[in-house]
Amino acid sequence: MSEQKIILFIVIIGIVAGIIILAVLNYPPKIENPTEKETETTEKETGKEEKTQEDSQQVADGLKEEEYGFNVSSAAGVYPKFISGKFSKRPPEVKGGENFNASIKAEDPDGISTVKLTLVGQEDSLKEEIQLELVEGDEFSGVWQGSLIIPDEWTKISWTNFYTQNKLGETEDLNLRW
Repeated sequence: MSEQKIILFIVIIGIVAGIIILAVLNYPPKIENPTEKETETTEKETGKEEKTQEDSQQVADGLKEEEYGFNVSSAAGVYPKFISGKFSKRPPEVKGGENFNASIKAEDPDGISTVKLTLVGQEDSLKEEIQLELVEGDEFSGVWQGSLIIPDEWTKISWTNFYTQNKLGETEDLNLRW
């Protein structure tokens, strides 16, 4: 083999190795926004999977820079059910004196009668509850929203708890620890 062919072969091997290294370093792809994750459901047998995935994006899509969105997966046939939600800011980054907004999409074929959000500060004794109001949809499938000004003595929100009750008295909680 001539010296030129050997150099060309080494260059090609180097390029291929570089491409492989870059591919390995960038896999799996990083997801910057948690709302970009695809919703997992167990509703394939009911034929509702496409509707649930589409609906879960209604609240989470269109987030502003500071907003924090999330999707919720749950078993088929369990109601009331949370689908997705968003906060005006990621809860542990919220400080006392700031306005905090929250919304959650929920559904229940029997109708939802109550949706609340409880916020807990850096100490368990610091609690605030918000009664969320229906702002989109209806009592069977809608978005509930509420807001409050975080008390001045709070340095962060440690956890959030969404609570819903349907017209039959059945309840569901969604606890998010931060």
